[in-house]
Amino acid sequence: MKEPVLSLKLADPKTGLLAYIVVDEFVGGIAGGGMRMSPSVTEEEVRRLAEVMTYKWAAMGIPFGGAKMGIVGDPQTPKKQELLRTFGKLAKPLLQTMVFTGPDMGISSDELGAVFEEVGIDTVNLVVRHLKTETKVKALENVRLSDLGGRGFEDLITGWGVAQATEEAWNLMGNGIDGATISIQGFGAVGKSAGVFLHGIGAKVVCISDAKGTIFEKDGLDVPTIVGNQVEGGLVNRSKLPKSVERFDREYWLSPRTDILIPAAIPDAINKSNIRKVKASLIVEGANIPASYEIEERLHKKGVFVVPDFIANAGLVCGFGLIVTGASVGDQREIFQETGNRIRKAVKSVYRSCKRKNITPRLAAMEYSKRMKRKIKKRF
Repeated sequence: MKEPVLSLKLADPKTGLLAYIVVDEFVGGIAGGGMRMSPSVTEEEVRRLAEVMTYKWAAMGIPFGGAKMGIVGDPQTPKKQELLRTFGKLAKPLLQTMVFTGPDMGISSDELGAVFEEVGIDTVNLVVRHLKTETKVKALENVRLSDLGGRGFEDLITGWGVAQATEEAWNLMGNGIDGATISIQGFGAVGKSAGVFLHGIGAKVVCISDAKGTIFEKDGLDVPTIVGNQVEGGLVNRSKLPKSVERFDREYWLSPRTDILIPAAIPDAINKSNIRKVKASLIVEGANIPASYEIEERLHKKGVFVVPDFIANAGLVCGFGLIVTGASVGDQREIFQETGNRIRKAVKSVYRSCKRKNITPRLAAMEYSKRMKRKIKKRF
């Protein structure tokens, strides 16, 4: 892993804040990436995520460098707003000039937006100033879909991209998505929206894992109904499940023999201790860094095609980039369609390069991102 251009540790004894900001690379003087909150966040994890962001922006043709931020703490702590506020105040000089962020694991867009408004940080205006694009950019919170109860842009577009990547990869492997069996690990914004979109095109989501355990139905789960019945914290409401749905522990998501796995929750979900359980021929990385490079190489040798995180879950990055660069006027259908097109194009290139050169999907995806970055530099 290369050295980042900037790595900061923020600490505040009064509030107990401990946080990390890492900029992997600046492009045109600006970099961006999400902010997460977890008790297990480390500087190394944030550095890995920042590097992924560099490749993600480039792969989608968006002229930004990669950055990432992480707050060490329980997302359910009553001190959450205080910690976010302290982070915003300490990081304000950076967040007003050259680095932007958005919601990630453990932090909602509403929580982050409220704090940033309070301390005077405007992400969209920062990006627009750097790009010198039209300042009348349609606010992201106004871009909506009617699906999933009208949830916001950021809650849907990443899952949409994961679904697009899944269908494209499965088709390239010589299969049809109708009837394909899928196991999803993590049922937050990405996992559930990907599940709904895939269910809608005929795939069978047979297994879903959340913080409380795993549910399994061999004939396929009714994903839209499960989403509609979710309880606070994004958990599956087990009291509303049919009797035919079986229940297991959290690790069971790898046990059933399914066609496709979608890890959509935590880093290193597939690791040395459980890689032997992988039976699927396709893995689509809905989460960031759900497997190390070493694990991905071992999966490649087993004949498993892995769509890397910075391709598979680039939906929000792409949609945001389309809006702020002026490539889209903000029409929701146009944004989702173009995002799907760019992700499918990347998946196709990665798959063909893997087969032609006999290299891992991640190496092929990195090559694709580097080619896209050269094109970006000519345009911006």
